[in-house]
Amino acid sequence: VIIEDLMLPKNYLGIHIRAGDKLSEDKIFSCDRFFEMLTTINTSCNDVFVLTDDYTIIEDIQEKFYQFNIYTLCSSEERGYDNNIFQKQPSDYKKKELIKLFASIEILSKSDIFIGAYNSNVDIFISLKRDENTYFVDKI
Repeated sequence: VIIEDLMLPKNYLGIHIRAGDKLSEDKIFSCDRFFEMLTTINTSCNDVFVLTDDYTIIEDIQEKFYQFNIYTLCSSEERGYDNNIFQKQPSDYKKKELIKLFASIEILSKSDIFIGAYNSNVDIFISLKRDENTYFVDKI
């Protein structure tokens, strides 16, 4: 139901842009880097599903890359994942958020092109589910 409610077109591109507590773990990359790579790889599709944990990234994309139709499961209230805060949440909240993450992974696994960062376990997992057209902004 989550995936169906997005009404994604048959062909779409996928990007995962992490923020939140990833800042304390490793380098993160701006949406500019992802979309620069996307535009060099893709010339025809303007529909992009973005997995992110911070809705300000979606706002930034919509402002800078307005020619793309952006789809996401990130809510406008989300401002970056923090595992310490997440662990303190009730189990029904955690379940809902994990289902949303798994749905996003499934969506990205089926995208025509996927761009992520190799420093993300989610992106490595997605790349293992895909046969081709997977790119990493930190492995150029």
